[in-house]
Amino acid sequence: MALIAGQQLYMAVIVYSDGADVSGDGASSGEPNGSPVGPAGGLGSKATILNVTNIRSELQVASIAWQDPLNLLVAGFDSSTSPYRIVFSIGLDGRRRTALSTKGLIGDVTAIGAGTPTLVAFEGRIWALVGEDSSASWETAGSFGQVLTGTYPFYPR
Repeated sequence: MALIAGQQLYMAVIVYSDGADVSGDGASSGEPNGSPVGPAGGLGSKATILNVTNIRSELQVASIAWQDPLNLLVAGFDSSTSPYRIVFSIGLDGRRRTALSTKGLIGDVTAIGAGTPTLVAFEGRIWALVGEDSSASWETAGSFGQVLTGTYPFYPR
């Protein structure tokens, strides 16, 4: 689990109990064919959050989204990188931090919508990351260059 508290990024582990089938195969459910049971689809009736850890404490974080199962997209501010919040890709353990392109960013990123392309909100508009690596730039996410207003990008769009 990833969460923001006090503009800081935290990672934690969720553990299910009460005879939980955390393997996902239903083997311990006792049901025919391994069918999941319980209020959380077979995961047990009690969830516990463990090992809450601050990740990348140098960042002041405004928004997060899962980039893929092993990486987060983070809208954060680090005075050594930029005078405003930009988007970083951060590995789950926090060791790897890569800034996405800032070409076309003219203000603080306030929200992220993970998908293809990556979407962000800043200046009251929705922007899409177009291109890859150093040639990528943030452009309006509207069709045919139209401005798409909003503050919370999401998929499907």
